[in-house]
Amino acid sequence: MYKFRMDKLFRDKILKDMQECEVHFDLETLDGDKYIMALKDKLVEEANEVLVVADDDELVEELADVMEVIYALLAAKDITMDKILQYAKNKKNKKGGFEGRNKVYSIKLNEKDSNHKKWIKYFINKPEKYPMAKL
Repeated sequence: MYKFRMDKLFRDKILKDMQECEVHFDLETLDGDKYIMALKDKLVEEANEVLVVADDDELVEELADVMEVIYALLAAKDITMDKILQYAKNKKNKKGGFEGRNKVYSIKLNEKDSNHKKWIKYFINKPEKYPMAKL
């Protein structure tokens, strides 16, 4: 006998297939905030799988998994894809995209430069995302 810890959402047809094979589960049918949180966790799980793909076919498969979770999250929150696409378009128009392929490793800002103050405030207010680095 084997028992595996899962603690994650399962796709419906996979669960059904396992049930038909008389696999036994400890499961809970989620709703409300629990379901939303499980979808967010699943989104992180699927995004992490994108990091380790070996080829374009695997990339497409993992991105499809990411999209499936996004669709489920949108449905659960009653948000339309059109709304998301409009937000994405507006954000790209305002802040740009990633066509430049620029990865920034650090930023040096001078508190005496008035042009830098808004950026200093922005980064300082998000220390978990932008930790201070030694100069």
